[in-house]
Amino acid sequence: MNGLQLIATGGALPGRTVTNEELSRTVDTSDEWIATRTGIRARHWCTEKESAATLAIAAAKQALERSGLSPQDIACCVCATLSAPDATPSVACQVQRALSLPENRPALDVNAACSGFIYGTAVARGLMATLGGRYALVVGCEALSRLMDQTDRSTCVLFGDGAGAAIFELCDAPFAITLGARQPHHRPLCESAPRRRRKVLQEHGPPRQHQRGQHSGGPQRDGRSRSAQGRAEGILHRLRRRIDLGRDAGYL
Repeated sequence: MNGLQLIATGGALPGRTVTNEELSRTVDTSDEWIATRTGIRARHWCTEKESAATLAIAAAKQALERSGLSPQDIACCVCATLSAPDATPSVACQVQRALSLPENRPALDVNAACSGFIYGTAVARGLMATLGGRYALVVGCEALSRLMDQTDRSTCVLFGDGAGAAIFELCDAPFAITLGARQPHHRPLCESAPRRRRKVLQEHGPPRQHQRGQHSGGPQRDGRSRSAQGRAEGILHRLRRRIDLGRDAGYL
């Protein structure tokens, strides 16, 4: 019947704790408003050196240690996340390397947002049923503080960062799951750097191109006038204000 049995779990939280009181200093909200509507008093956000990948590795290590298994026992590694720090390697591949999992076992990420861990579990079961193996490592990890608009009080009060990991054993037990998807007509909760960049370019237009040579002001060094350089610096300044270059420079 190829069901799944939960063998061990692990978890990890980042180092920064953000209270409702702290949020109330930056957005129009209060501890009483957030707590009475959500029950949330504080959330954890990643520090500069932390990411969804570092949290996933910590959670996966704890789950593996608690299971009593060796890395060689893991048949596949599936990580559910929408906030991976890199396009490639995937978070799952970074977990695979950190835990010294065998290189001849599949490792991949799944992006299904809130239902990601359920999807990841289904994918792991399917891999073992198809390719063989007995144990699967499934990780759910997010660093949404890196993506969300921290000035939007309707979302920034809700989300935090963290990771949870589970090791499942393929067993002779019933298995049932229902999967589906629905796309509501709402704005994205988290916008990517390319999307934000397009918005800035639509608002301000692309940087003007200038040919090398001369204009009415006489010869120009490197074909760029001071006025052109000023316009370029102005556009770059606006881009920096609208896009966090320290976080998203790799997309520009």
